[in-house]
Amino acid sequence: MQNSDHIGRTYEPFAPQVGPEMLYIVTAPKDVAEVYKKADVLAWDGHLNQIFLNFCFNAKSLKRAWLKPVTADPRYITVNRHQLTVSLLTLCQYTLLEAGIYSFFGRTIMEIDKNIIPNMLTFTENAWMLFYGLPSFLASGVLTPQSAVIATFQQFADLPESLRNDQSWSVQQILISQECVGVDLRSRASDDVRANSNVNNAAFWVLAQILFDEQLRKTVKQEVDAAWKSEQLDVKFLCANATVLDRIFHECLRLKAGAMMGRKVLAPTRIGNKMLKPGGTVLIPSRQLHSNANVWGADHQHFAEARFAKNEGLLKHPSYRPFGGGVSLCPGRKIAKEQVFALVAILFHRFDARLSQEMRQEFPRLNVSTPALGVTGPAKGMDIFVE
Repeated sequence: MQNSDHIGRTYEPFAPQVGPEMLYIVTAPKDVAEVYKKADVLAWDGHLNQIFLNFCFNAKSLKRAWLKPVTADPRYITVNRHQLTVSLLTLCQYTLLEAGIYSFFGRTIMEIDKNIIPNMLTFTENAWMLFYGLPSFLASGVLTPQSAVIATFQQFADLPESLRNDQSWSVQQILISQECVGVDLRSRASDDVRANSNVNNAAFWVLAQILFDEQLRKTVKQEVDAAWKSEQLDVKFLCANATVLDRIFHECLRLKAGAMMGRKVLAPTRIGNKMLKPGGTVLIPSRQLHSNANVWGADHQHFAEARFAKNEGLLKHPSYRPFGGGVSLCPGRKIAKEQVFALVAILFHRFDARLSQEMRQEFPRLNVSTPALGVTGPAKGMDIFVE
């Protein structure tokens, strides 16, 4: 493997000073793997603490949240037949967000606030402002929906458990654990808001690629039809056997994932040929990893459904990090995949979904105007209409 690319990048770590903070930018796959291994000196916890604080988690409650649980406490436990033209982006946003909220919090949360879906969508779109710590006068687009959503989740968390009996087991245990260590109600609510990330952008890009390629659409339809048994979807079977859909999913994540992963430097440590000093922050931009020509080839900027078929080892390559890595590897990655696959299966089995012929449509461009916390969405005005 070469040490530089066609424009002379060496992929060595570099360190810009931003105000009082020293940032270490790491982009080489082998160096990223080293960062994840050195969890004792490159801490995820410090980076995570700042994210919690930015998302309105109370500082006192944050200290309590890190307390080890008292294991003696018994509360702890170790077809529509009519044609309709719809916006693909709106379909993905509302379908997946509503399904996720129902799955985790039950119908009670919708009874508390019937506007929680649009409020959550506005919050999610602008949540990067909190992640990057913008001052309030620059973050008005996120503060209003954040306040509304936190108030809703605060009401939910304050309800007797008997009135939250359709919440998921995971939400129930998190709320119990937070109460046990004394996390205040508002911080519990802000944690619920922070945890509600979405997979709508991933679903949007997967569906866009399928809809714009008739051969892919036919192949994927065959794969999803095989996962329906007596008109019941077997999503586990689908995820395990839909090989083409799986390749589309991973290639979309490679091209569209734009998250920035971070670590706090606790002690002097060497990454590559650079020495990192305590107090600094290590940043790993996933987009740089996913566009490394030395790994992905000269066509790395273009979608290639067969890329992962030609080299299955790429799925485990240190330059493929759509879900982060190390101690911060996304615990919801399998659920996210199942949600995307299920939506694809429903659209192509229960409906004859195709690009609308009422207008000329071009493939959407990526939104590069605002930072992404996960999978980046399409640029403004670059929606797709489906019939």
